[in-house]
Order: sequence, then structure tokens, then C-alpha cells
Amino acid sequence: MLLDQRNNNKEWHNAIQKELGTMAKYIVIEKRHRKTLSKSFKYIPLHLVYDVKSGGTRKARLVAGGNVIKSPCPLYSTEVKTESVRTLMILAAKLKLQVITGDVGGAYLNAPRAEMVWTHPLDENGLPIKNSDYVYIILRNLYGLKSGASSL
Repeated sequence: MLLDQRNNNKEWHNAIQKELGTMAKYIVIEKRHRKTLSKSFKYIPLHLVYDVKSGGTRKARLVAGGNVIKSPCPLYSTEVKTESVRTLMILAAKLKLQVITGDVGGAYLNAPRAEMVWTHPLDENGLPIKNSDYVYIILRNLYGLKSGASSL
């Protein structure tokens, strides 16, 4: 928020709002009264990770602190490495193959998560509200949850 104030714009604020809007669209969290939580649910912190993409666009991503709980399965989410994509493109060019690519926005958020976790509600800046009577149950995968790859 300080960067937005110094630059007299709302680029980071808009990036945060876009990420929180995506969370709402995919119904990633469910608001519940704190008293309704069973003991099987574990607390997990959330934080925002910021990035400046090519072209200067700002990206904020809500990430779970999955290192604080044991995962029900030993799998970790992986990402495609740039070198692998380049190798495939070179092979396709050599073999004169047609390449069709695409990106599915929010694809990770379509998968239900295996961990039973909750977190504090967030304010409009993505900061936790710790003194609330309500908590958020995480219903879908977030980056940082260790079982993400197993449920995709």
C-alpha cells in the first residue's frame, strides 16, 4: 500500500482485489463462526506474494503457509519449468508440428483440498483480522498447501 501511495496509483490495491475476487469466484473459502470449528481443523496462516509480470502488470497471489501442518499425503505441487517448454517448442519446430497453447486462470483453485484447515478472515488489503468471531474454512487448493498436487 505504501508503494501505491508513493506512486499515486492503486496498482497493488487492484492486484489484491483481483486475487480476492478470484477467491470469491471459485468459492475457495467459507465463512463460519469460530465456535463451530471441530478439533480436526488446523489453523494455517495466509499471506500475499507479490510479483511484477512482464509488461509491468502487478500480481498478488494468496498463499497458504502449508509448512505449519502435516499433509495427509506426501505429494507436492509442481510447476512446468521454462526449459521444458522451450525443449518441446524446439522439438515441435524441428518436426514441423503445430503447437496450440493456453492458460487456465485459477486452474489450481478448482481442486478441493485434502487438509482440514482454517484461517483468519482478511481485510480489503489481504491482512488477517485476528480478533474476529468468524474464521475462514479453506475449501479449495491454495498455493502452499502440500496436498495440492494429489487432488488435481
